[in-house]
Amino acid sequence: GSKAAASVTWNCNGSLLAVAYGSMRIRGTDTQPSSVAVWNLQRLFIKSDTPDELLDTQASVISASFHPFHPAILAAGTFNGQLAVWNLGSSSADKRVRVLNDSRVHREAITQIEWSYDPKQAEHKAVTASSDGTLAIWKLHVDAEDGTGDCWPLATFTMVAGELSSARIGLATAHKSQADRPIGVTCFSLEKASLIGASTPGEDGEDARSGK
Repeated sequence: GSKAAASVTWNCNGSLLAVAYGSMRIRGTDTQPSSVAVWNLQRLFIKSDTPDELLDTQASVISASFHPFHPAILAAGTFNGQLAVWNLGSSSADKRVRVLNDSRVHREAITQIEWSYDPKQAEHKAVTASSDGTLAIWKLHVDAEDGTGDCWPLATFTMVAGELSSARIGLATAHKSQADRPIGVTCFSLEKASLIGASTPGEDGEDARSGK
């Protein structure tokens, strides 16, 4: 059947509205394709059942987020843990930005996507969270001329129960083995200043792109 709206995001100038369709009520791997619908609200006539862009995905889309300063850059996370990025301003028929090595990052649904400013690189990086307990930081590069680009992971972190003070209370009577298990992340919030205060591995080299 049809999938419900799982995430809604506006672009930075308020001209585009994106709605991601998906479901978390899936057992195993999601094999049903889904999509992100985008409406251009600057058009004279807007039809609620006819989006201006329909961006296909291979699985349910659980989260979506426009870039805070580039109104045409849209990122989305699927139930299967893949990150998808589009440049809606690209003149190419395929507006998808190539995402590298995403299969090595999240094993379960990407539950949230945020953008964090990196003062050292003077750019925003994507931060993703997953129900498998991982957080990841991604670098995005888009060519200013033709709109093509790449996005690749710089660093990943695992949220472990025993290292979180809020989880220790519940673990006090639990088996010791539970303390080393990852805790799934459903949502998170970034400080306005920045999550990225220091250089992250691979951001100045090619290793992160090649996965070496």
